[in-house]
Amino acid sequence: MKVGIIIPCYNEEKRLNVNAFKKWLKDFNDFQLCFVNDGSKDNTMTILNKFKQEYSDRITVINKKKNQGKSMAIKAGARYFYSISTIQYVGYFDADFDSNFDDFDDLIKELKQNKKLEMYFGNRVQMLHKLSKNIASFVNHCINKIFTYHFSYRNI
Repeated sequence: MKVGIIIPCYNEEKRLNVNAFKKWLKDFNDFQLCFVNDGSKDNTMTILNKFKQEYSDRITVINKKKNQGKSMAIKAGARYFYSISTIQYVGYFDADFDSNFDDFDDLIKELKQNKKLEMYFGNRVQMLHKLSKNIASFVNHCINKIFTYHFSYRNI
């Protein structure tokens, strides 16, 4: 099973934690990373190209000359992964690596065991009280509608 992870990047020169990504690549062999530089004006592209040289078999860098926003960067990465027959699952996360990856083993096990699983959502919103739950529910509903509309067909 191969998983493609899209990492949209815009002016990430000071936030891009290359060492965390290196560790992650060591820990998880079934992952291919696709960094999408979304028209950055800093040295993001230089950092990404250097990182790609070290892991050319596991990292792809797409350079979009003009900034078009995170959703278009994710779409460019999804198009790339769609063209690779060995990629079975596609996901994305932010370039700042500000996520908890302690549960990735469980996610991989769930993906392998549950063949009917088509989408898996996660978020960083802490459910501190009922209002937070309602906001998170609404956000997840909106994300679901966006993905259903934009990605319901394979012509992305």
